[in-house]
Amino acid sequence: MSGAAILGMQTLGRGKSASIKKGIKFLEDFTTKEPPDWNKNANLYAWYYYAQAFFQAGGNEWKKWNDAALPQLLSNQRPDGGWKDEKFDFAASSTTSAGADRDIYRTALCTLMLEVYYRYLKVGDREQGSIFDKK
Repeated sequence: MSGAAILGMQTLGRGKSASIKKGIKFLEDFTTKEPPDWNKNANLYAWYYYAQAFFQAGGNEWKKWNDAALPQLLSNQRPDGGWKDEKFDFAASSTTSAGADRDIYRTALCTLMLEVYYRYLKVGDREQGSIFDKK
């Protein structure tokens, strides 16, 4: 859930704060030790939030994540547009809880990760300050 927490803080306008930088560093260290691997640790829910947080952070962190995760997504897409069953190392981050709708859920998560390039504004770069700064 680190990715979700970091994205939440970025969305609230704290994208360049020390706590966000520390969180991004934590994710970068974690994903360096355990790079995204479809056949080993495809925790797609977590990957979705990592993609969002790294995209918002930009720079080297985003490039490193994208260079590791994008080939995993593209090489595991089926000809019909969906994605192959993933192997995961943590059930809470897998698509198994979706039951019969697992294929739809997996496809939605992967599609949302690929949409990061086109759909999302860099929320931390906006002119207004953080809601935390208001009195």
